[in-house]
Amino acid sequence: MLNKWRKQLKVSSYMVACVLMGIVGALLLVGWASALQGPGVEIGPDHTQQAYAGDTILYDHILTNTGTTTDTFQLEVLSTRDWPVELVGATQPTGTLSLQVAAQMTAPFQISLTVPSDAVGLTDTTIVTATSQLSPTIRDSATDTTIVVYHRYFFPFIAKRWPPIPYPPTLDSIDNADEDGFYTVSWKPSPPPTDSPETYVLEEDNNASFSSPTIVYSGAETSWSVPEPGRPSGTYYYRVRAQNEWGYGMYSNVETVAVLPFRVADTSLQAGQCTTLSWNFTGIKALHIVFGYGYDKKPVPGQDSRQVCPSVTTTYKAIATKQDDSQEIYQTTVYVTGTGCGDPIVWYFAPNTYHVHAGGTVIISWHVECAKAIWLIYGGAEKAVVGHDYKALMIAETTLFKLKIKKTNGDFVYASFTVYLE
Repeated sequence: MLNKWRKQLKVSSYMVACVLMGIVGALLLVGWASALQGPGVEIGPDHTQQAYAGDTILYDHILTNTGTTTDTFQLEVLSTRDWPVELVGATQPTGTLSLQVAAQMTAPFQISLTVPSDAVGLTDTTIVTATSQLSPTIRDSATDTTIVVYHRYFFPFIAKRWPPIPYPPTLDSIDNADEDGFYTVSWKPSPPPTDSPETYVLEEDNNASFSSPTIVYSGAETSWSVPEPGRPSGTYYYRVRAQNEWGYGMYSNVETVAVLPFRVADTSLQAGQCTTLSWNFTGIKALHIVFGYGYDKKPVPGQDSRQVCPSVTTTYKAIATKQDDSQEIYQTTVYVTGTGCGDPIVWYFAPNTYHVHAGGTVIISWHVECAKAIWLIYGGAEKAVVGHDYKALMIAETTLFKLKIKKTNGDFVYASFTVYLE
């Protein structure tokens, strides 16, 4: 009985050993078969496409490494008609492209083909080949067929503005060289003529944002002039837009113009010629103007004008006193060439000192030209004097000295100063 059991145990052990040997052998066979497989590559897909002369076509392909190890594949491409073709990203000037791809993985790439302008009606086949660098005999190819058709039709796209409101006009620069309150604002209509506006609307404001615009003109003309009494001093902004039966168009560009409160009509004259000095101040407390070379300032109304005939280059000055008693000074200069007499010139009128002690002496000097007559006024006395002279005087109190100068037209102008007693 014991011998029988031992015999069965030997048989079972033998069978287990055979099974294990079979499994090991199978595994070795699989490994050997895999080792024998080696490198492999596939590329695709093939393409067929229509194109027009002058087109550039891009063909997309996929390379698959069917081998069991990482491999580098060299790609090359050619056109059967020698049309310009290249691998996108290829190394120049060889025109080849290398792709390193892991086992059983894929990599995309593109081919660019340019169809010649004279290739109408022709067909080209482009062949791309991938070669394994581990085993150069391992390769695969894909083909792209390009058929060039005869005609391409272009249908024009015509844009139509809707609704056909007018285009914005172009506002011209505003010419106001003399900076007075009278000037003209003009503009140019914009094409196309089929959208010609029926009317223009011109707006004016005192700020560039047009927060409170005023319509100063509406009509078919392309210009507008400031009417009487002109614009007061300030800065003015203008814009214009057109209107037709469909509505208002967009605004034009903005142009600006400045009107000075104190100005002269001519800034360049020959000696003795005359021009007009004008001013327009509003909301002020007082206004004084110096009307000539060396003259005293003279009180005047806020809006007025005066003829001046400078004999030499002269700067005229306006001193505006505001309601808070602060002052603003405006100046304008007339440049004079040549020689001749117009308004009197006070070259100087001054003392040798403005402060003296009681019983002290002060020397008064003056030089005036182009005057019809001159008087020296001080201490309640008025004495006629010549145009160029001096006088030594003893004063006992603070004294105002004044020259009264008669112009050729009979008007009087004055120059003065005060000497103070210490």
